[in-house]
Amino acid sequence: MKGSVLKRGTVLGDGLNDESSASTRVLNSLEEPKVRSDSKLRNISVITMLFMIIFVAYHAGDGTVITNSIGVGNASLKPPSPSTSNLRHPTPPKISTAITITSCPSDGSTSHDSAVTGISDGASVLKHSVTRNMKGTDYGGNLEFVAFVHVGAKGSKCEDALRWAGWKVKHVETPIKVEEIRTKMLKERISINGCCGEIELIKFHAYTLTDSDAVLLMDIDSILLKPITPLLQTLLTTPTLEAMYTKDWGMVAPGKKAGAQGGFLLLKPSLTTFDL
Repeated sequence: MKGSVLKRGTVLGDGLNDESSASTRVLNSLEEPKVRSDSKLRNISVITMLFMIIFVAYHAGDGTVITNSIGVGNASLKPPSPSTSNLRHPTPPKISTAITITSCPSDGSTSHDSAVTGISDGASVLKHSVTRNMKGTDYGGNLEFVAFVHVGAKGSKCEDALRWAGWKVKHVETPIKVEEIRTKMLKERISINGCCGEIELIKFHAYTLTDSDAVLLMDIDSILLKPITPLLQTLLTTPTLEAMYTKDWGMVAPGKKAGAQGGFLLLKPSLTTFDL
């Protein structure tokens, strides 16, 4: 084939006239369609190959084309950015959201039904807000929802409401005895402080979820409005950072320092920290 094309070019270069042999003219008339046919076949083969590569790459991942720079005209198919690709975490980090239930009104009391309904509604809305805002991020592929229920509320319909809402229930005791608290003011006032006294310290059990990479501790009556991807990325990539929290500016007295807000805490679980 190659020799025939070169021969034809040579003949044309020398100047083909009316006296050229019939065999040469026949050869010329046969070669051109054949060259075009082979060229078309090559084009079709290349296009088919490109579509096959793209098809295989597309179905090998999560819908993202993962081919290595294949040039198509002026366009180029490039691998996805490492910052957004799920290839960055073959196994996504496990993120647990935790809440605490310190008590549940007795069955049959006037406040029982409203408490169960409130827990069910609050837990459901919070879980939905976390799932919705984490979806599609590097940290939304392995979520867990844990409710720490004080042993005093064990077996209540409140924990049944939590399970119904999709939370894993863990029964816990108050991790610190009041008489063991070193700070005098806290020791004297914690039992009468806030809604639940020292029982509220069961929030520290969030540090025991050591099978998780990070724990988001929130109050059951709160919701997540935006993704917390920057916070998680900072926490998980900074070895010296153990927790992130907000201060309770709304409850600080004039001239006093603001304390930590117990309704939002993002931490790295650690039994060492829990046992301090």
